[in-house]
Amino acid sequence: MSSTSTSDSIASPALPMRRLPLAVAALLLGALLLRLTEADLPLFRSLNALAAVLPDTLWSGLSVLGLGLSIGLIGLALSPGRERGAMRLINGLMWAFPLGGLLSHVPKRLFVQLRPPGVLPPDQLHVIGDPLVHLAMPSGHALAAVAFVWVVLHTRHCTAAQRALLWGMAAAVALSRIAVGAHWPSDVLAGAALGLVAAALSLRAAQRWDLSGLLTRRRAQAVMALVQVGAGLAMLWTTTGYPLGAPLQWALGLAGVAGGLLRLRWVAVPALAARQPGWMTERAG
Repeated sequence: MSSTSTSDSIASPALPMRRLPLAVAALLLGALLLRLTEADLPLFRSLNALAAVLPDTLWSGLSVLGLGLSIGLIGLALSPGRERGAMRLINGLMWAFPLGGLLSHVPKRLFVQLRPPGVLPPDQLHVIGDPLVHLAMPSGHALAAVAFVWVVLHTRHCTAAQRALLWGMAAAVALSRIAVGAHWPSDVLAGAALGLVAAALSLRAAQRWDLSGLLTRRRAQAVMALVQVGAGLAMLWTTTGYPLGAPLQWALGLAGVAGGLLRLRWVAVPALAARQPGWMTERAG
């Protein structure tokens, strides 16, 4: 990806907005067709049964990975140090969280759709973790995973392999919602579409109201460190509904606490806040 002017702290949203409409429309059309043709049920049964071949621990961990709390901790972990470039991802995610929450929870309460355990008898599906019955449409996990990947790709330079890995993880998180018996395929497609919308709106907001410079200040970093520690502790004590995903839950929680404490150390000793090398570098411009 080519660099742009440093005055633009977030990649211009014009590029993703040119690509998004077709993808969003295709995903929403797919979700609608699944509902109208009543193909949702047989497709769910097939995917749910096929996923049961793999360990329940895998699908539980992927569902834990798609939690908003997990996404936030990963975003903070990918943004160490106090340089402005490192804060571009955080700047984008700060807008993505409220927008994603709005696009997830409002439709859930408008459509009031039952999830698979509320429709099918227990012997006709494989449920992992606590069974969920209400508020099916859309999948918040799919929305969060897709939105996170899109924001990362437009605030970081990524190799082709890294892009493939990110999209693969997002797809796995989305598929896990069918595997654990929590969502219909149409819920997942709708969630992915709304995730793209949330990400595009977040990038536009982050460009217009760029807070990345403010986030480099010592007080902002101290607040961010406390948020990171608090989120890590919350992850350790929260009930995810997926006991088999506890190893990943604990790993994320402990990493969040450790990362927050390290950030506090950077705040206390500015010389330690030099740019930290990561597996992805910030996207210039």
